[in-house]
Amino acid sequence: MSIKRDQLIKTGEALFIKYGMRRVTVEEICREANVSKPTFYKYFKNKEDLARRIDEIWVEEALQKVEEIEESEMAFPEKLMQILEVKQEITAKPGPEFLNDLMNLDIDVSHAYKRVMHFFINSQRERNLREEFRPEFLLAAFTVLNNMQYDPKIRALYDDAEILAGDIFKLFYYGALSPEHRETSLPKNGK
Repeated sequence: MSIKRDQLIKTGEALFIKYGMRRVTVEEICREANVSKPTFYKYFKNKEDLARRIDEIWVEEALQKVEEIEESEMAFPEKLMQILEVKQEITAKPGPEFLNDLMNLDIDVSHAYKRVMHFFINSQRERNLREEFRPEFLLAAFTVLNNMQYDPKIRALYDDAEILAGDIFKLFYYGALSPEHRETSLPKNGK
């Protein structure tokens, strides 16, 4: 990756987090990054394309953390708690305005879903998740519950997007956990 492209990504990330994507112009990104507009357009079609790349980087980082957690020797309930922290971290990272902007972009997350499916299948093999559910159903349920965080009526119930993400996560996993793990303690309230 080029230094100028990296600088555009870092600058765009900082400005989008601070002001939201709609209130930031390509000109502002270029000025703050000390990069010309033609250079910006060499790497990105528009600021939405830059926002997609920022989101992809965040998802890649989160998936790497989840993979490290999955491969660790810690007990399954502890893995779930750490995955919850990763989920809450990625939800909080963009801030409320940029998160809304990202939700309106058409971002391909199929690779993330494949990774989650892999986790579900392995967790069932290890008898950490209930075996009577097909992994495809677990993924569909996870997707439906995850999409709840984008419902304006549900989001209005929460002042903190991290707490909403945590509640959704706990609802899914308490229902999907194997009987041996259901009694373990995931966080009761909030973070």
